[in-house]
Amino acid sequence: MRDDGVADLSEVLDSHTDVESDIVIEADASVEPMSIAEIFYLESPEGIPPDTRFEIRSVITVVDASRFFSELNVPEPIPDVEDDITSADVIVEQIEFADVIVLNRLSEMEPAERLRVQSAIEWLNPRAYVVEHVAGTPLDVLRASEFDLSTAAEEAGWVQILAGSHPKLNRGVGLEGLAIRARRPVHPERFLEFLKKMESENILRINGWLWVATRNGEIGLWQRAGRSSVLVSGGAWMAATPMREWPEDPMEREEIMSDWIAPHGDRRQELSIIGFNINELEIRRAFKHCLLTDDEFEKGAELWATWTDPLPDWSVGDGSDFDGYLN
Repeated sequence: MRDDGVADLSEVLDSHTDVESDIVIEADASVEPMSIAEIFYLESPEGIPPDTRFEIRSVITVVDASRFFSELNVPEPIPDVEDDITSADVIVEQIEFADVIVLNRLSEMEPAERLRVQSAIEWLNPRAYVVEHVAGTPLDVLRASEFDLSTAAEEAGWVQILAGSHPKLNRGVGLEGLAIRARRPVHPERFLEFLKKMESENILRINGWLWVATRNGEIGLWQRAGRSSVLVSGGAWMAATPMREWPEDPMEREEIMSDWIAPHGDRRQELSIIGFNINELEIRRAFKHCLLTDDEFEKGAELWATWTDPLPDWSVGDGSDFDGYLN
């Protein structure tokens, strides 16, 4: 994977790579890395089995360090992409998914800004091997059998914040992370006020699950990368899914029940936030304010459904009418 404007992988990789056994796939900057990895590990929705002839040794993301923050702060829509994500979303997801991250043009930057970029990368993906590329000097970054699909999918920085396992490296640039959890829904109008308040925070990443009172049956997925903020539907909560449609595997059912609290089941708020010099106390206080009060909560879902909901339609559809962007 690479960001636009950076060196090609062929310029970065060691020229002595064994071309008879190693194949380098250089994906377009708009491609989500998971979609490529799934070809080799997972059966497709159409029933096509994974291609087991090949093994992914490394997923490498090359980042133009000199443009990193400007790309996050001025996200661009990506045309003809069904998931309706922006350039900032893809950049961050490519960083989170990689096991090797190459920082290009780092030497062109001021020391303080270099440190901010390096710290941001480390917070987004604490498990990755991060290396600086010096122009004209090839790097040997292909390491045998390093890539693991489950690790790549489940150990991004935002996931580690929720799990309490993030190392929270301190390089003196003010990066902080917090997890927000609650077992009652947000009021859509007050949540919109919370979104406006969050615009004043220097956010690097937000990801997680949202329970909106007026959309009681559906999971809200809130994803923010820099200035790109998108709210989409993640399908039905298991509590809103007939048990005949639940997975048959006992272990999967056990995992579902591990997040279950009656009477609302698996519905919950579970958000991971990473940012520079963020005011944790104020963020927690503001989010608590947008949760339903005791009186509102007791009124129940039938009444919640009648409330005004100013949040954007989060159904993706065919991509032509998507308006889930929160910017």
